[in-house]
Amino acid sequence: MAKLPPCDVILADRRRLTLRSGVPADARAYLTFMGRCLADSPYLIQTADELRTSAGEQRAILRRVAASPADALLLATAGARVVASLDAVSDRRRRLAHVCTFGVLVDPEWRQAGLGSALIAHFLAWAQTRPTLEKVELHVHSENRGARALYRRFGFVEEGRRIKAIKYGPDRYMDDVLMGLDLAAYDPAGVDLAAMPV
Repeated sequence: MAKLPPCDVILADRRRLTLRSGVPADARAYLTFMGRCLADSPYLIQTADELRTSAGEQRAILRRVAASPADALLLATAGARVVASLDAVSDRRRRLAHVCTFGVLVDPEWRQAGLGSALIAHFLAWAQTRPTLEKVELHVHSENRGARALYRRFGFVEEGRRIKAIKYGPDRYMDDVLMGLDLAAYDPAGVDLAAMPV
C-alpha cells in the first residue's frame, strides 16, 4: 500500500485521534467498526447481515492492501478502537491507473465532529503527492445530501448517475451518484475544514 503518513487530529468537539494506514493487526477492530456502521447507516450498499468476513480473512485483505502500490486504507483510531476509515483503490490497467476511487465510513458515535472532513483532507493531500494519480472519484447515494454537500465543498462535481442502481425494497430505489475531483485543480487552502462537521 502506498503508506499514508500518520497524523494526530483534534476534532471540533475536542476529541483526539490518530489517522494512519491500516495494518493486518487492525482486523478485529476494523470488523467491529464495520458492524457498527452497517447497523446504523442507511447509505451503505452492504447490510449488517451480509458482513460475514472472519478476522483471518480480514487480516489477509489488509495484508493484500498493504502490499499494493495502488490501494490504501486510512483509519482513524481512538486508542485501539477504529472510528472511521477511508479506503482507496486504483485500477492496475494503464488507461485507468490515473484514477483512484475512494469511500469513507464514520462510526455513528463520531459523526458531525469533522472526522470525515479530516480523513478526506489527509487523503487528498497524500493523493496530490502520487505522480500517477490525476483524479479521485467516489460513489454516493442520491439521498445522502449531507455527504454530497461535503464532497462539493472539497471541489468534487457530479459526473453522472446510475438511475435506480440501489434497491432498498419493493419500489424503493436510490440513484448512485458519481462525483469526481481533478487533483491538479484541487487547492487545499480553499477548503474551510472548520465549516465541515461530518
